[in-house]
Amino acid sequence: MRNLLILFLLPAFIYGQIDTVNLINKRIEKIISEWQVPGCAIGIIKNGTLIYAKGFGYRDLENKLPVTPNTLFPIASNSKLFTSTAIGIIVNEGKLEYDKPIKFNVPEIEFNTSTLNNEVTLRDMLCHRTGISGTDDIWYGSNSTRAEVFSKIKSLETKATIRTEFIYSNAMYIALGELIKLKINKTWEEYVKEKILSPLDMSHTVFSIEELEKTLDYAKPYKTDFIKKTFEPIDFYRQTKASTPAMGINSNIIDLSHWVICQLATGKFNQKEIIPNSVIRETMKPLTVSSSSIKDKELSFELYGMGRTLRTYKNHLMSEHGGAINGFRSQITLFPDDSLGIIILTNSADHKIASFLQLEIADVMLSLEKTQWHERTLDRRKKELEK
Repeated sequence: MRNLLILFLLPAFIYGQIDTVNLINKRIEKIISEWQVPGCAIGIIKNGTLIYAKGFGYRDLENKLPVTPNTLFPIASNSKLFTSTAIGIIVNEGKLEYDKPIKFNVPEIEFNTSTLNNEVTLRDMLCHRTGISGTDDIWYGSNSTRAEVFSKIKSLETKATIRTEFIYSNAMYIALGELIKLKINKTWEEYVKEKILSPLDMSHTVFSIEELEKTLDYAKPYKTDFIKKTFEPIDFYRQTKASTPAMGINSNIIDLSHWVICQLATGKFNQKEIIPNSVIRETMKPLTVSSSSIKDKELSFELYGMGRTLRTYKNHLMSEHGGAINGFRSQITLFPDDSLGIIILTNSADHKIASFLQLEIADVMLSLEKTQWHERTLDRRKKELEK
């Protein structure tokens, strides 16, 4: 059944390159085997079409239930671009402003100094340059409501002068979720569903583990060790009442392909504008340096926009974001100038495959000189563990 589904999705582009598909399949099978990944789902979008959708391994290892393109996975921090897009739509409607102090539009928000109250903007919060501590202590593992986390923002310490450093902050995105409710009187979930999920026909995407478990096809989380070759089932992270705007969406390859198609089409889906083009452009603006170290010559240093990282790969513009939460990893990567999108979902977080498999797929899809990213990363990781 899985192979039939894949063939159904493949247009003439792939029919003419069956050998290429087989090579991709074999390569992925080798990689997930050597990294001890229980299950993995891969989607490739090219020129506005989902041309490849396949599951590898198991969503439920104990019962030998396979991963399919419909298998739901938590996508963790890939939820952030949904939040930045929702905020952008509100800005586009004239109800918020990117570059005025956020307290001007939302007086309820409080930071820990009057200077920050007078300076922190919506754009600062979206690109992690507020200078405020990125600790997860105020939300992780607790059953606090979003409003309660929002009220604790004022307790977070200043770690750097505003706009001088990149300090990744889930708390800021949680605050942005509550900010939506304060500004337009709808919860983040209601607004994202109304403005993004429903128009994009993302009908299987849900906001909680409880909703995920009510479906027939979802992945279970595992802890793995690629050195000892072990798998261990673990518990879902369930305390998502507050944190969903930062890391709480659960989705699958089919639904996420609609999201990626819309992003690559600068906001259009099925020939209808869902997200204003201006919103896509704003999220794509590089705003702060998120990493200036370069381990690999093929990649440039990283810049952060709003809910996405921007850099080049072998001179091709790449927008990407990873996500990780107990037992799950996700990667959503766009090559906007090449109309290429890649989605990777796995049910183990103890590996590096999401960060390099996108590059191996890009080499094939963009006809680039192939780099042995799997071997390079595996060797590097083994050396790190030896130390």
